[in-house]
Amino acid sequence: MKRFIISFLFLFTTTLFSQVGSSAIVLSQLFIGMEGVQTNEIVTHNIEAIGYVWTKSGSTFPITYESEVYNNSATSSGNASTSPLYNCADFNWLWLGGGEKFALGVYKITNSKDNSQFFYLDARDNGWPESGILPDLYYFIYDNGADNIYKFRGNDNFDISKGQVLRPSGILGKTYKTDLLQNFWSNALILTKNGSNKVKLIWGKHPSFTATHYKVYRALSDFPNSKPFLLNFSLLYTASSSTFDINDPDITIGGSTNKYAFYKVLAYNSNSGTYSSATNTVSVHGNYAPMKQAFDEHSEIVIDEYSLSQNYPNPFNPTTQISYSIKKDGFVSLKIYDLLGKEVSTLVSSEQETGSYTIAFNATKLSSGIYIARLVSNNYSKNIKMILAK
Repeated sequence: MKRFIISFLFLFTTTLFSQVGSSAIVLSQLFIGMEGVQTNEIVTHNIEAIGYVWTKSGSTFPITYESEVYNNSATSSGNASTSPLYNCADFNWLWLGGGEKFALGVYKITNSKDNSQFFYLDARDNGWPESGILPDLYYFIYDNGADNIYKFRGNDNFDISKGQVLRPSGILGKTYKTDLLQNFWSNALILTKNGSNKVKLIWGKHPSFTATHYKVYRALSDFPNSKPFLLNFSLLYTASSSTFDINDPDITIGGSTNKYAFYKVLAYNSNSGTYSSATNTVSVHGNYAPMKQAFDEHSEIVIDEYSLSQNYPNPFNPTTQISYSIKKDGFVSLKIYDLLGKEVSTLVSSEQETGSYTIAFNATKLSSGIYIARLVSNNYSKNIKMILAK
């Protein structure tokens, strides 16, 4: 079986050289190569920016609109070697000049040999250009003949799942910085898809607010909306201060569509009970199929509060969705009452684990009117009013 390996090498330098035969090449910041191909076989390596890209200008990092750093490619010829380094496609920081360009953005990395596999490099980190020269070679490989996944090779070796987000600070153990990226927080949130075509949300470290958590909010609509700030957002996730991307398993991108989903993120400090301003709002027209929130191994999620969100849609006829979060494992009761206090439906009456849930309520057999949904778990209880309009 033919074995293909793609190698991705990061080098943090501006004037480092390597001798290949009798010729010297300048090493850029991102190298991409491949192994297991024919001699002199040409492979194209693509980097596609998702969202805005920042560049370096003196001591500042403004947003750049140079098209080549948003969608670029370079080729490798034959099998790559990293000792010494040759036969690799290379990308150089925009402000340094020379070669194909990239800068500080979120990049989807693919290649022409096998474009079914990909991962994201979130390079929006003004600490990266300050990091200096790497002490060792750090690179990624893609083994199409064996495991069919990307793998990291460096001081530590690990597998990379399809659609995973990696950051230079996490790989290198450096301090993650966004404080010099101009207008970062108002442009931080990006919506793309994970390896299963579910919504993936990527933001970043707040440049100035001391966050203990990040709270992700979602609103659903049957129509596109030019004023999403008027929508009814409800809490979707509470993530730890070191988590900057999550998946929304309720929304599938591609295929049939039935809802518009809108998202925003706020940084939160649990010690002071304060919030930052919201990021930009992002949206997608996808297929909404609610389920218990399932988090992948690369997204650490913390549920730090109980909540019962307003049902959606409201008013409704005859079905609606009710979302809630459980802080601690325990018995959960979610029941529907009419205005006389008569129980008309039991949606949940069981032990549940910590997490966020969404459940459907079908009122086909009920008459129009106002109904009360009541959530009880441990010492928490909350009611919401729902309007059935037939």
